[in-house]
This record gives sequence, C-alpha cells and structure tokens, in this order.
Amino acid sequence: MFVAVAGMSYHNTPIELRERLSLPAEKIRLLLPELRRRAGIKECCVLSTCNRTEFYLATDNWEKGKETILSFIEDKAGLPAGEVLEHIYIHVLQDAVRRVFRVTAGLDSMALGETQITSQVKNAYEMAREAGTTGPVLNTLFQQALAAGKRVRTETGIDRCPVSIPYIATVLMKRALGSLDGRSVLVLGAGKMSAAAMAHLRENGVADVIVANRSPDRARELAAAYNGRPVSLAETPDCLAEVDIVISSTAAPSCLITAEMTARAMAARRGRPLLLIDMAAPRDIDPLARDIPGVTLFDLDDFQCVEDASWERRRLAAEQGEKIVLEECENFMARLAANSVTPTIRALTEHFRAVQTAEVDLALRRLGPCDENTAEAMSQMAASLTAKLLHQPICALRAFALKPEGHVYAKMAEGLFGLGKELISVSKGGGETDEPARPGWEQGKPAGPAADGMGAGSPERGLAARRL
Repeated sequence: MFVAVAGMSYHNTPIELRERLSLPAEKIRLLLPELRRRAGIKECCVLSTCNRTEFYLATDNWEKGKETILSFIEDKAGLPAGEVLEHIYIHVLQDAVRRVFRVTAGLDSMALGETQITSQVKNAYEMAREAGTTGPVLNTLFQQALAAGKRVRTETGIDRCPVSIPYIATVLMKRALGSLDGRSVLVLGAGKMSAAAMAHLRENGVADVIVANRSPDRARELAAAYNGRPVSLAETPDCLAEVDIVISSTAAPSCLITAEMTARAMAARRGRPLLLIDMAAPRDIDPLARDIPGVTLFDLDDFQCVEDASWERRRLAAEQGEKIVLEECENFMARLAANSVTPTIRALTEHFRAVQTAEVDLALRRLGPCDENTAEAMSQMAASLTAKLLHQPICALRAFALKPEGHVYAKMAEGLFGLGKELISVSKGGGETDEPARPGWEQGKPAGPAADGMGAGSPERGLAARRL
C-alpha cells in the first residue's frame, strides 16, 4: 500500500493560486466521498489551511492514484494541467509520512512551531474518519502523527516560544507603524484567528477596536471581550475612513474590501495612511489596493520573511524536532512494511500446516493401528519440521519487507507456494496461524500508535523507495 501526499503550500505556490485550491470545511466534507470513489484511491483525507491545501492518500496503485489526484485538483481548482504540475508537490512512502509528521508538529509552518496546525490536522482527520474515507493505514498514520507532534512539543519546548500568524501580523504592524499605542483597528471576522489577533493588539496598546462580522452575535461577543464596537459588514466602507489598521481573517469566498472601496476611503482620510493586514485565504482584500497612495497592504505571502526575537530559539528547537520526526517516521514505515508481508506469512504458515496435517494423517493410515504415544510423536515431529522449514522464509520475508524490493519477494513467495486460496482465507479472517491479526491496523479500526506493539526499530534507508 502506498502512502502519498499531494498539495500546494506557501513554499512553492503564490497566494493567488493557493486561494483557488482553498477548501472550506463544508466543501471538504462533500468532496471526501467523491474522491474516495475515484480510481486508485483506497483512503483519503484533506487538509486546507491559509497556507496549504494537501491531499493525504493510501493507494495500492500509485500511478493511477497520481493521475486521479491531479485530475481532481484540476477540476476543483479550475487550474490547467500545466499550472498544476508546475506548483504541486507529490511525496510518496517515507517522504509522505515525514511530510504528515512535520506538518502536524508545526515544523513546516510559516510561523515555525505554531500549535494551531495540530488542531487543524486533527480536525481534518476526524472529518475524514467520520466521512468513512480513512482506513487502517491513514488511521494509524494520523494517530501516530498527532502523538509525534505532542512529543516534539514536549521534548523540544518549541511551544514555549508562542508564535502564530496573528502574532506575525502584529510584528508586521509594529514594523510598519513603529508603535501600536493609541491606534484604532477594524477587525474583519470573529473566528479564532481574529480573536488571537485582538489579544495581541490589546497587549500592544491598541485603543479602539471595531469588529465586523457576517454574524452580528459573534461580532458582539468578540467586541465585548475587548471593549470594542460591533458593526455589520455593510458598514466596512465607513469604518475604513476612520481606523488606522484593518486586519482581516474571514472565510469569505471573495474580497470584502475592494480597491475601489479603499480608494474612496483614502479620499475621505485626507492623506492619513492606512495599514491593511490580510490573513485570509482566499484573500479578503483586493491586492490592487496596495497600489493606492497611502495604503500599505500585507498578505500571507509577506509573512514568510518575518523573524522575531524568539526565532533562533524556535529554530534550534525545530532542529531537535526534526530528529524526533525522522525517528517516528521510520518506526511507522517499519510497521507498515511488516504489515505488508503479514498476510503472506500467515498464508504461508497456513499452507504448510495444512500439508503437515494431511501428511501425518496419511502416514498414520498407512501404518495401521498404532498407540497414542506413537501418533503424538509423529505429529510433534511433523510440527517441528514445519517450524524449521518455515523459519528461514519467514525471517527473510520480514527482513526484505524493510527493503525497496520487499514486495517482489512477497509476490514470489505467493507464486512459488500457490498461496491464492490461503490469502483469501486470511483476508476473511480464517485459519489459525502464529501471526495473530493486529487490532486496528489490519482490521481497519482506529488504534493507538503502539496498539499492535510494533513501535520500536528503525528500517534501512532504502525503505523510502519501497513499494508496499
């Protein structure tokens, strides 16, 4: 089984393309079953944040799965094939697993070490699980990724240097204005990002706060928490003429502040400058507004170059976190590799035991009547021979499972011993073997990272290229 990640992020894709692939939760919930039904996709999960949209997949035919996901992205984002191929990244196997772990731990975030991404990954996974589009591979992957993210934060202390997109926005505002003391601000949106921004603004001396939101109740609630004034979105043009700063983070599908609206506001401001901070994807503020005299506009792409006083501490913590991620990634791949040959090993064991039982029965019939001790001795001898004959092939299959050509040896074993019927029996839960089914992992039910007792051990480097 292949684990793969395909997506676009702030690393390689400008915001004008990222916002076209940005998917709200309601849309993801509808798209997941559709994606799962497409050819080559066995399991799927989608994460869409302000800085990335990624598709996490489990597939037994990667070429077909790759073709499917590229077509899916073209359809949903309305992007031509050339643009998709130019900006999309695709990771497979160990690179894909490492990607999931790094994203979950905040090591791939624009705000290095941010903790909000962990809850975003958890929510994306829960949404996919509830939609029935995850299975044994992705269930285990995300559970271990969340555990690994917690381990990174605990062991490195990277979250002791709190940082987030709203925090970086505040740094940008202070650099642009020198000080926020006594400034007035209009906040568009009343979600978590806006609330976090409000907290940073108050800490830095902002005096007057106006909150505009589609839901009046949420606007009143957030404004009340900071002694601010709630307004409707329709009042935004009037507010632009009076505040010093606008900070926006909504889920609107199109711009709430147009260049024309901004130009009218600047005319009414009579030369007073206006600072616009757009934290949304898709963007809330028309990028053409930055061309208007007196307007300074920052969007998410401008956040990438910001380093604050805690940057060096977070960078050092991130280096330690990368080592933890690599270790957790290799552990996961070892589990996935071992799991890939388990059906073959169980079928091989079942096949040999069936031959053993048949041959002992035949020998006893040919010998005629014999005492119980003789029959027991023959059975034990046959069982011992079977165990010794199986020992080397089983050890070899387990060893080769950690190498790039592991799947080839598993297929060869199945062909050499004609294990078709036994594999069907194993897949249906039949047969008594010395390889018991592992709860969660093989049965497709969520299980903790160490539920099957396979958490230890590091595979060889060649594991990254292995087809599972």
